[in-house]
Amino acid sequence: MLLADDSRRLQCVLELGKDAMRAPETCFFDSRSLIMIARGMNERLFNAEKMSVIMNAGAERAIAESKRMGVPVPLDCDDGVERYELPDGTVVEGDPWYGQNTAPEGWFERFGITPENQPKVKK
Repeated sequence: MLLADDSRRLQCVLELGKDAMRAPETCFFDSRSLIMIARGMNERLFNAEKMSVIMNAGAERAIAESKRMGVPVPLDCDDGVERYELPDGTVVEGDPWYGQNTAPEGWFERFGITPENQPKVKK
């Protein structure tokens, strides 16, 4: 996490560029602290990128598993309308399971989902 002082120093570097290096009294930093700030930012950016890759892989795996089991996948839409992708790739508006935790009658047959691939629901 950047400290307020580090943030101010970084802002000076970005705003003033090379001139900030020539006038340290205006930005309150020296070359050693600038290197420490850069290393810390680099490490945090690397960790954020690594976490993003892991989260995206997990989301893709969950979507593939849901499709395999015949569960509709909610889509992220900016217009506020609930949309779901059905196992066959069709996109529909509204919850196709009508708020239930089990599929409507004939759902799995419609998409050719075998009983061993159907989700197990606790009763």
